[in-house]
Amino acid sequence: MEKTSRPADTPSDTTAHFRDMLTRIQEENRRLKHRVERVEKQLALTNSQLLHYRNHPFFQIGEAMVQVFTRPWGLWCLPGRLYNAVRAARVLKSRPALSMPSWFTNAPPASRSVDEKRTICSVKGFSEDAYKSSAHYLAALRRLRMMTIMDEFSFHAFSLECHAQQVTPQNWRETLATFKPQLLMVESAWLGEGGAWHNRVNHPGPEFEALLAACREAMVPTVFWNKEDPVHFQTFINTASLFDHVFTTDLECIPRYQSLLGHRRVYLLPFACQPKTHNPVEIGVRKDAACFAGAYYVRYPERTRDLEHFVETLPCILPVEIYDRNFGKNDANYAFPPSYQPLIVGNLPAHAMDKAYKGYNFAINLNSIKQSQTMFARRIFELLACNTLTISNDSVGVRLLFGNLVLCGDDALEHVDTLSRLRENPIQLEKLRLWGLRRVMSEHTVTDRLAHVLACVGNTPARTLWPSVRVIAAADTLGACKRLIAQFNRQHFSERTLWLVVSDAIDYETDSPNVVLIRETAARARLVVEDDDWYAVMVDGDYYGPHYLTDLVSATRFAASECIGKTEYFAIESDGTLSRREEGQAFRYQEHMPLRRAFVRSRVLAGESLGMVLEAPESRILQLRALAIDAFSYCENANVPTAELLETVDFSKPLQTGISMHELNRFVKTLKPESQPDMPMPMLAGKTMARWLRVTDARVDLSENPAGLALASSLQEGQHLYAVFQHDFALNECVLLENRLDFHLDTTPGLHLQAVIWFINARGEKNGHIIKSVNTNHTVFIPENTARLRIGLRIQGSGRALVHGLIMGHKPLFKPLAARSDTLLLTNHYPSTSDLYRNAFVHSRVLAYHEAGKAVDVFRLRENMALQFHTFEGILCASADLTVLDAALESGQYKTVLVHFLDESLWKVLKKYIERVRVVVWVHGAEIQPVSRRMFNHTTPETLARATLKSEQRMRFWRELFSAFPNNLHVVFVSAHFAREVFADTGITLSPSAFSIIHNPIQTDRFVYVPKPASQRMRVLSIRPYASRTYANDLTVRAILALSEHPEFLQFEFLLTGDGALFEETLEPLRSFTNVRIERGFLEQKAIAALHREYGIFLCPTRMDTQGVSRDEAMASGLVPVTTSAGAIPEFVDEHCGVVVPLEDWQAMADALLHLYHHPHLFEKLSKAAAERVRAQSCHTRMIARELALPGMRD
Repeated sequence: MEKTSRPADTPSDTTAHFRDMLTRIQEENRRLKHRVERVEKQLALTNSQLLHYRNHPFFQIGEAMVQVFTRPWGLWCLPGRLYNAVRAARVLKSRPALSMPSWFTNAPPASRSVDEKRTICSVKGFSEDAYKSSAHYLAALRRLRMMTIMDEFSFHAFSLECHAQQVTPQNWRETLATFKPQLLMVESAWLGEGGAWHNRVNHPGPEFEALLAACREAMVPTVFWNKEDPVHFQTFINTASLFDHVFTTDLECIPRYQSLLGHRRVYLLPFACQPKTHNPVEIGVRKDAACFAGAYYVRYPERTRDLEHFVETLPCILPVEIYDRNFGKNDANYAFPPSYQPLIVGNLPAHAMDKAYKGYNFAINLNSIKQSQTMFARRIFELLACNTLTISNDSVGVRLLFGNLVLCGDDALEHVDTLSRLRENPIQLEKLRLWGLRRVMSEHTVTDRLAHVLACVGNTPARTLWPSVRVIAAADTLGACKRLIAQFNRQHFSERTLWLVVSDAIDYETDSPNVVLIRETAARARLVVEDDDWYAVMVDGDYYGPHYLTDLVSATRFAASECIGKTEYFAIESDGTLSRREEGQAFRYQEHMPLRRAFVRSRVLAGESLGMVLEAPESRILQLRALAIDAFSYCENANVPTAELLETVDFSKPLQTGISMHELNRFVKTLKPESQPDMPMPMLAGKTMARWLRVTDARVDLSENPAGLALASSLQEGQHLYAVFQHDFALNECVLLENRLDFHLDTTPGLHLQAVIWFINARGEKNGHIIKSVNTNHTVFIPENTARLRIGLRIQGSGRALVHGLIMGHKPLFKPLAARSDTLLLTNHYPSTSDLYRNAFVHSRVLAYHEAGKAVDVFRLRENMALQFHTFEGILCASADLTVLDAALESGQYKTVLVHFLDESLWKVLKKYIERVRVVVWVHGAEIQPVSRRMFNHTTPETLARATLKSEQRMRFWRELFSAFPNNLHVVFVSAHFAREVFADTGITLSPSAFSIIHNPIQTDRFVYVPKPASQRMRVLSIRPYASRTYANDLTVRAILALSEHPEFLQFEFLLTGDGALFEETLEPLRSFTNVRIERGFLEQKAIAALHREYGIFLCPTRMDTQGVSRDEAMASGLVPVTTSAGAIPEFVDEHCGVVVPLEDWQAMADALLHLYHHPHLFEKLSKAAAERVRAQSCHTRMIARELALPGMRD
């Protein structure tokens, strides 16, 4: 073996080496955990099947007979065991069992209806005068008399926005008469005022219903807000049915409410912040640490696991401190484990929460609800309002509403990487915090929420809550005039007007409706009048960024002063350098403020003429209490801003900040009631249940109704009883799946009902029971020794309901998908932590789009799947069936759809919208190729016959599509060779404008080229899927076996890693070699990049490839590819940058390895050329730029 000299390792080399080792160890740990979970699931399934079979009487008799011959005592015990079996059979017959399938129907549940005779009134007192201006409207809001039933936090927040009055069961009549409320707002309260409504909101009794009846009589509209959705949807559905209007924190519950309540007065109302309580005004010096202020919940294991990961990982870059909500208490269910004790610094009452929220640079948040698109912890809003960077476990809702403004995800190591980068760039860290503050103050305050409630109740359009802003400036030259107008037009804030005082000598006019030119002589006489507007001064020569006015106006929501401005600011010094002045003064109150960067109420300048105000704005100092905000979006003496200045002062980097509430509420209006589709699974109809259910208490009436089982109860509040079927159901005739029962009891709201199932053993004894909520999908595992099921209803309190039926399966529950962008990417697979390779090239595109500022939503098609989400490397992926996709496109949220792997069923949905939606389709291979291109995958006549049938259907679809090619469709091929193949296979050549050839982009910034030492030519790497023969891993095995016959073989080191159905079988012949390492499992890309640095040759034969992404990634890192001349391979690899051997020639592959071994200089030459070839041909920056220029991708 040739020896090569190597320079001594530097500290950076050592660090990189240990980082790579850590990555490998973490990857191996993750892979082993995944395999353990997979084995445990299989074991649980096998055990459940075993219990099911052991429970059967035939098995028990057979077991007794076997023991006669295998156990000494078997014959002795046989009579007793047979007697017990016979006795059990007699007991079983003594209570007849129904054959459930004989009672089943497939009829869909009946349509819902709620009494729609109810008169719906609007809020009194909100006349047209309230809508004259934002000031008038906000004044009307503050005068609003709102009667409430709320818990402490919500009432405190709303009481600061209007005249709110809590009521109790004892005083509501007096309050209604004397307070004369304009609105009743009830939330899903657990306690209410002083605990007076404990268990009375979720179980509404006569007193609660009397309150609502009195409000209707007094023409007071009633609003219910379920802030506990989706978890407690069923808990409060009966309560919601009593109100005029229903609001929910969970978008996905809206179609369910509409369906169950029978009306569409259901709206979205997420949590919010109260700026008067939670704001960025500093209270001291922040610690450079992360704080968690909350409780530990043993009953939420996933939440506690996330906290454990954060607490274990974050301290490697910053300290973590905990304020324990239950500090000093001795309840084990809420006690932090001993390992947390060193981090706990005490307890904080609610009124002192500022110490946690504003005492640290970072905060930790934990969400118990992760899959909801709009429901997540209220703390997120409050922390952002306090200008505190928030680190949170995963939440779809956080990503939807706040984009990348919250460090959101369950992977603590990803948070460490992100925080490390941010802490190395304090300016970017500060900007990220300010983005979050700007976002939450723009439309996520309690004021916004209350205004939305009133708009929905009154059926009036939402109006702006921002004050009008007048910008005043003076120009003495034509150039100054144009510059100031450009500064003004740059502003994102819309409610603005520019009063520009110009010299009488300037000949300039403008047709801009919000720019008013005032001649100098007129300005001396024009007085500033006291009204509700705010004034800002702009000085020619200073720079005012796009968010300058926005941030000043946002501060009016929390500033306790009539002047806001910038004490800390950027400036260009006399030597041309950029400096930051008065550091440390942001978000602190001052005793004065320079006029040139001030924002004041009109009354501050009232009585002054414009001429007086603008006489010397550069030097005038306003002597009054003022709030200083952040230093950004402004620079003094920066008449011509440079790129460096804009990079520092402005918020120029593209950032996803979340969907606007305007767009979200517009989407909500498109939602339809949850449909009631035909059920493919059996259903025990309500009419049948009415015949067999019995109850002896006269206070509960059961009757048969054409639509089902009608129930009417007059039980007192807190009382309950059971209605039980007269007959049991034989277990062996129930609809079971692997000892599991799926069911859904479908009812209308109005009565507190629950489904009850008792498990009965062979002796007729109860073996346990479960009680489950209605209108919810449930899965129940049958206990051992269960022979029958006894079914009943638990009826509590008073009310009425209609039971449509007991569905023996899971009812399809439609969940709407809210768009975060106007572009949707569809794919059949997407990577996850348990499946890293599936369409990884699609994921790399999405990452690149986002980095370039082009947001796209990712949708993974899954047959018969309700909407679910998962996150991979910061990208949120929705998974659902075509029903959800169809509804998302019908809603009009998306303008462009990007498709990877199109098929006929997907096209049936897309073509419905092709006239208004631009569709770009990437074709990659198997989805468009005939069976003749992949004959190697079929080893039997049966599999070939099935594949041929599918191939004929597939090719017919593509020919029909290409023959009638829509104008709004565009096709992307990943190689020219592949495009020629497709045109030949279909017999149709598309016009040049209908398709593009763009290679799969290779992330050359991740797969970095470092010159390879010659010694790495003996280190051979293979990272491949083992899902089919397409990947030709068997050729790799044969090549290694052929090489093993040569003496040089022992000088080589091989690593073969991957996963798939063929993994063990394919690699078995290599397991005896000590220099061949085999690792099963998929790798994250950072782990792959780490491996690339350690190896020199990439062994990657193939039988069909339209490009070869994993090979290109290896080439980008400098590995020399050894591959086969299949498909489009020669378009990407030739003799100048790799080794390409004939198809199926494993001997040539072995010879190539030997040749590189004996020619180290050739290896070094090919290695460098491979890296250069990828960068010249498939570099992600070039490919992504081309993809972003495709039709429909350009904004």
